[in-house]
Amino acid sequence: MVFLLKKEVKIMQEYYLLKAVNKITPFLTAFAILDIMLVADGCEVIKGNIDPIVIAEEFVIQELIKMFPKETEQFYDIIRFYVRDFKNVYSEHRLWKFLAGLSNEYMFKSVYQILRGDQYYWNLESIPLKDLRVKMLSGKIDKILRSVDFRADKAGEILQKLDPKERNELIEPFKLSEDNYPILVVQEGNELVVHDGNRRTMDAAIYGMPAIKGYVGRLKNPPGKPAISEGFIILLFHLFKDVDDLDDTLVEALCRILIDVKKTYKDAPELIDMYIPRTFEVLKNSKQREMLEKVLKEKG
Repeated sequence: MVFLLKKEVKIMQEYYLLKAVNKITPFLTAFAILDIMLVADGCEVIKGNIDPIVIAEEFVIQELIKMFPKETEQFYDIIRFYVRDFKNVYSEHRLWKFLAGLSNEYMFKSVYQILRGDQYYWNLESIPLKDLRVKMLSGKIDKILRSVDFRADKAGEILQKLDPKERNELIEPFKLSEDNYPILVVQEGNELVVHDGNRRTMDAAIYGMPAIKGYVGRLKNPPGKPAISEGFIILLFHLFKDVDDLDDTLVEALCRILIDVKKTYKDAPELIDMYIPRTFEVLKNSKQREMLEKVLKEKG
């Protein structure tokens, strides 16, 4: 038995009302993407080979909307339009840089690394809750998840039995203005792990939904590499000029890091090789220059 507070019941009533309106009035853009959370049981590919830039756009949209929780649906539609039109005005590379700043520095999520890298190919799928692992929540919910091997459906069954007030103190229920988009899932070995949308996944499990829509990153064979943001590379090179005493030991340590970064991340070799020549002028001696030149010769 799922116990619902009045506001939870109201949320579900609004959801089904908006679904009905969407069938009658398909041109209402505010409702056009609401049919997203409740899907038939059984995993299926809804759309294959999704361009990662599409997922990047949707992530930017959802996070910008969250920044303005009291605004109108018309305002949110404006955000959707201009983010999707961004690459028609500016370069796609600039949108990727915006995503890197938003996901890494503001959200502390590695969305840029997984979307911009070449580890995964992406599908829009209907994913059974029983197949999803939720590993990025904290507190009491994390303890519950650990007790059921991080399975979303089993944790949802436990949360269903809690007093509604206690449950809503642990996890915020659905919000139609924020929760009408797919979650982000990545394949880790034989598991499907929620990377973004942990709360949405748990809410779906609490409501007893059998499956949820999500962008799923499935591992390529042969394996690829994640990406690294240019901002991280710039910070590393800033150390060469910002430290008070650039001695040989520090340069050696930084060069070892740069070599490892070069080998680990897809786009690191190009970025590092671009910034090394700009750093020569702040070096203190020929030994330091030789160390950096060695980094230049290393292959990714």
